Amino acid sequence: NGDALVGFAELLACRCDAPIRDVGGAELARLYIQPRAQRNGIGRALILEVERRTRGASLDSLWLTVWEHH
Repeated sequence: NGDALVGFAELLACRCDAPIRDVGGAELARLYIQPRAQRNGIGRALILEVERRTRGASLDSLWLTVWEHH
């Protein structure tokens, strides 16, 4: 069925402190795609939407922090 959740992105758009000194913006805290749905452009679409929302919130920077074992 076409209503199944196959992925999501969590955006923290809060003028958070970036890993770089004196830079603020948003953090893409999580990006998950179900393995069965990978390689179909879903991740790319989610990142584009996160970028759009970051710009819409007038935030200058967006960063992704990656867990060591991922």
